[in-house]
Amino acid sequence: MHKRIYIIGNSASGKSSLASKLAMMLKIKSYGLDDFYWQRKFTKKRKPEQVEKLVKKVTKRKSWIIEGVYSSCVTCSLDRADLIVWLDYPPHVITWRLLKRQLKRREKLSSTIDFIHYAWDYYKKPTHKHHARNESTRHKHKAIFDNYPSDTIRIRNKKELELFLRSVKPNHL
Repeated sequence: MHKRIYIIGNSASGKSSLASKLAMMLKIKSYGLDDFYWQRKFTKKRKPEQVEKLVKKVTKRKSWIIEGVYSSCVTCSLDRADLIVWLDYPPHVITWRLLKRQLKRREKLSSTIDFIHYAWDYYKKPTHKHHARNESTRHKHKAIFDNYPSDTIRIRNKKELELFLRSVKPNHL
């Protein structure tokens, strides 16, 4: 049974929702990187060393589910994960989900459009000039996924997600 699960993916890919479902099904506590990254919700960031310290404290435990995008945090916790789940949905799905989120939360359309542009950056191909600095988060996630020594699952659509969730049993995952 997997007890240390790391969920990666773009904004609005469903990382938090999947983490909550898995936490309930497996009776494992879940954590969002947003909770480590922000001192005050989306207004005041923590220093990188503070974030790393908080993440390492959680990953020393015998079981956890962590979800998030922040690539700088990924490396400080990946070595303890025994399963990586990559939610790799296409841009049109992410855009639709962000628009639905905007309507549900009654956020300003202008801020949602800015966030959609931010989410689209996830898919940008790296440029040849200064390759490592300009590498997109998606390319970093793909490299992590392709080179990870333990179990990995890549989910690209709703059907794959449903199949994955049906396969989850406390002693099977």
